[in-house]
Amino acid sequence: MEDDEVELSPDSKIQISHAVLVGEDEAQAWIAHFKDYKVKFLFEQMTHHLPQFEDENATEINDHKGWLTDTFTLRGVVTKLGYQRASIEDGGSFDRYTKPYKQLGIDVEITFSGSYVPEENIPAVLYELAFSKKGSRSWNNNELPIKEIPPILLAESYADYLKVAASTSGFDPEWEKKTPW
Repeated sequence: MEDDEVELSPDSKIQISHAVLVGEDEAQAWIAHFKDYKVKFLFEQMTHHLPQFEDENATEINDHKGWLTDTFTLRGVVTKLGYQRASIEDGGSFDRYTKPYKQLGIDVEITFSGSYVPEENIPAVLYELAFSKKGSRSWNNNELPIKEIPPILLAESYADYLKVAASTSGFDPEWEKKTPW
């Protein structure tokens, strides 16, 4: 960041920097450096931080549970973020969107109150962000503990969850009364 030239040795490795790797102060310094040179980050990695959670054995993050939107808005946002509708369950319903990370063997899941296929635009309540073993969706508990998720994947997935929450009308204290289930 001091505009010094850097010489790499033949065995050097380069990694894309991320806020979870460098810490808050250095992330802010990089943001300022890019701003000074009017360069836009290719990714928003310097603003995506790890979520705070108290239970180290937690398997989900639900700090935006109860935030209200509709199924079409939700689908539009998660689709733009690279998520796909999960498998259709009994009765033609589904309650999550997933993003697979095949190399890690992990699926990221954003769950909500649910919808039917074919879809109609009905109220949708955001529930939680969770992680599961790739391709292991069943009635058994396959959720991975948050502490086992690679930090960058966790920060980026949490940023997705926050983007979904930002597209809602916010928390509705009566959210449980506003869904068909």
